[in-house]
Amino acid sequence: MLKRVVGIGTFVVPEKLDLRVRLHSYSEDMMRRGMVPDAHVLQFAEIKSNANLASQLMIEEGEPVVQFKRLLLADGTPMSLDENYMPADLVPGFVDGEPPSKLYQALHERYGILLEWGEDQVESTAASTQQARLLGVEPGFPLLQITRYAYVGERLADYSVSLYRSDRYKLFVPLQRLGTRTPRYTENI
Repeated sequence: MLKRVVGIGTFVVPEKLDLRVRLHSYSEDMMRRGMVPDAHVLQFAEIKSNANLASQLMIEEGEPVVQFKRLLLADGTPMSLDENYMPADLVPGFVDGEPPSKLYQALHERYGILLEWGEDQVESTAASTQQARLLGVEPGFPLLQITRYAYVGERLADYSVSLYRSDRYKLFVPLQRLGTRTPRYTENI
């Protein structure tokens, strides 16, 4: 697809990636697409939970939380901003070492945590000045925001907010009535 910009020229528009909402890592998703994933760590620290974080993580205000903020790239292009929050008692000593390159893999290898199920909330938002700078877009640019609550059993283990560039993603949601035929699109996982 081509995009014309008056006074500048005509450009090839990159194909949008299907954002298949699943409980797997960004790296796994990009490698499955044949792209090279990368991440720039913006913050990796243990902080005290404020009222909002405590409410989201279902813990007491002031309890320690691991905060992990990253700019995620594919083939060198900024794709999303991710903020993950985990109760610190679930991952003791996590911030003592280097930030992990693959969060879900590190949780599994270091703590035996395998996220089993989750809930996502999807909405639109506009890029702030700082978000726009990091993502390489203009302030106010439309973003797809996914807020995730991921669990191990009944315990909330990861609360995250991800901001995806709307020019690089489209949401793909397969639908199926229970007891009927298999979906048109299936994939080996």
